[in-house]
Amino acid sequence: MSPFKDWLEDSTEEINKLKTKLSKREERKYKLELLEKVSKRIAEFSSMCGECYQYKGVISNLLQNLGGLVQLSPTASRNHNNKIDSMVKHLRKKHRLISSGAYMVIGNAVGVAVGVSIGAAVGNIGAGLGIGAGLGAAIGAALGAKAKKDKKII
Repeated sequence: MSPFKDWLEDSTEEINKLKTKLSKREERKYKLELLEKVSKRIAEFSSMCGECYQYKGVISNLLQNLGGLVQLSPTASRNHNNKIDSMVKHLRKKHRLISSGAYMVIGNAVGVAVGVSIGAAVGNIGAGLGIGAGLGAAIGAALGAKAKKDKKII
């Protein structure tokens, strides 16, 4: 077994322990589900990317801090979430990954804008809005499915 898989298994095990210890509210507060997803992607890219390799240590420290403390101070909690956000930002910029549902949001926004403009031109904004939202959702879902197939989702 490679050291990358060992690290990922240890991290996943620690996250699962934390999930049993913490309440659902605390899980969301400390972004455990996102941290688990980010850990998998960091492990995947750490052999090719020096920054991802360094993030493995950051993730280990985050998990150690969460495991050792019942409740983080507000400052430590913000710092914890900022580190996760910086890892997500790195994965988006450097490795061109996207968050789940990102294309759906973009598709809906563009679809509504186009639908309103078409509806205004035709004289029925409500109908244009509905058609645009439907088209936007369909396009967003298709792009999201393609990204998932290409393994571009965090």
